[in-house]
Amino acid sequence: MDSWTLALIVVVGLLLFLTLISSVLELVRGDTTKTAGGRSAAGAQDEEAPAQRKVVAVIGGGLSGLVCCKRFLDEGFEVVAFERSDQLGGVWVWRPGSDGKTYASLRANVHKERLQLEYFPMPKSWARYPSHWQLAEYLAAFAKHFDLPRLYRMSTEVTSCRHDDDGWTVSYRCAGAGEEAEERSVRVDAVAMCVGQACEPFAPTYPGQETFRGRIMHTVEYRGQAEFQGKRVLVVGAGAASGTDIAQDLSFGAKQVFLSVRKGVILLPRFLGGKPNAEWFERNFWNYVPLAWLLRLIVMSVCMVTSETFGTGSAEKHGIKGPSIMATLRTRLD
Repeated sequence: MDSWTLALIVVVGLLLFLTLISSVLELVRGDTTKTAGGRSAAGAQDEEAPAQRKVVAVIGGGLSGLVCCKRFLDEGFEVVAFERSDQLGGVWVWRPGSDGKTYASLRANVHKERLQLEYFPMPKSWARYPSHWQLAEYLAAFAKHFDLPRLYRMSTEVTSCRHDDDGWTVSYRCAGAGEEAEERSVRVDAVAMCVGQACEPFAPTYPGQETFRGRIMHTVEYRGQAEFQGKRVLVVGAGAASGTDIAQDLSFGAKQVFLSVRKGVILLPRFLGGKPNAEWFERNFWNYVPLAWLLRLIVMSVCMVTSETFGTGSAEKHGIKGPSIMATLRTRLD
């Protein structure tokens, strides 16, 4: 066999080998494509349409209602909201007459650094304890900034919320239209009740009340001390803050003001040493003291016993029967 014949055989063998390799590669590539295509088709069949967003009904347009709307939107929920009045802001909005719940001298009993929302701070120029005018302005700006008014059905009152296996049915109607007004309903997955603790006033009754010739009113009806000029007024209950606030406000015009409380109270001013009272235990040297909680408890106890129980901060100093030392300690510890 000469050299040319041998070379030809080698070339033909090489071509056959390359053809075989090419066929194998094509076969492998085809199987891979088919598998990928099968997986894609299976994935397309398994992949369902995007799940429908959950719907939440938020009832109330005050601070809690607005914050709930913002949070629900952030979490991907669809929100439908209801507000009985014609303005967002809840109890902080000044409304004359029976629709209002705010008195002229009302201001927050929590300083603004603790009251404001971390993603929407209050103006630095505002007072440390904002007035109700400022808080109403703040809530309106908050709602506008996050486009929350579009979620609300204003001047609408919710008449019922009925639950079943598939969710909730919320019935509503035009506020103030009466029971004969047409009711509508909407289906939702959840309901957030944000009507607040001051939604409905509670007025106790007392024996002989019907023979009293003066006026009896709930604090929700109080607007200012002008109509009590020269009168003797009894304020029943200290409340969370409203009773003491109104008693103080009345003292500027009334002839005499009495404050009746069921048990001893602690009168704590908004400012201590030029700072909001809560700020003393938020950002100060206590953060760097070992066993700070124990030292803080001792200092608080000494302060309460010497200043609030016997000193100028005591209830007795202002003519009110104060609590016992143990009751004071329990109140502060709670």
